[in-house]
Amino acid sequence: MSEVLESLNIDKSFFVQFAIVLILFFSLKSFLFEKLLEVIQNRESKTTGLLHESKEKETEANKLSEQIEEEILTTKSELTAEIKTVKNKLMSEKEVEYSQLEEKLDSDYSGKLTNFNTELNENFEVIKSQTNDLAKDLVNKITQ
Repeated sequence: MSEVLESLNIDKSFFVQFAIVLILFFSLKSFLFEKLLEVIQNRESKTTGLLHESKEKETEANKLSEQIEEEILTTKSELTAEIKTVKNKLMSEKEVEYSQLEEKLDSDYSGKLTNFNTELNENFEVIKSQTNDLAKDLVNKITQ
């Protein structure tokens, strides 16, 4: 075997260097690579944890949004019903007020029409009697 090593120009320093490299590799592996791997895994777990947490927050926000929309629709329908009720109440009150005013105006109109007809008849009778008097006066003046 020494002949093979000599033909490859390998001496004892090669084995010493190889042992140093192995010691260095295992030292770095235990101190550096394992710590680096641990840091990378921690970072990944935090990232996935934050991603999961953000998805939970998003679903919670969507649920709140749906609840708010439901409350808005419920409130809108309640207000629409309340507006309808108040509108109907006001319309019925105004209809009663309108019918009372209409009845009052009709009675005032009827009373004034009756007074006008009575006054017209009285004036007609006065004019008729004055016409008769004028006719008699005219006949008297013509016959004289």
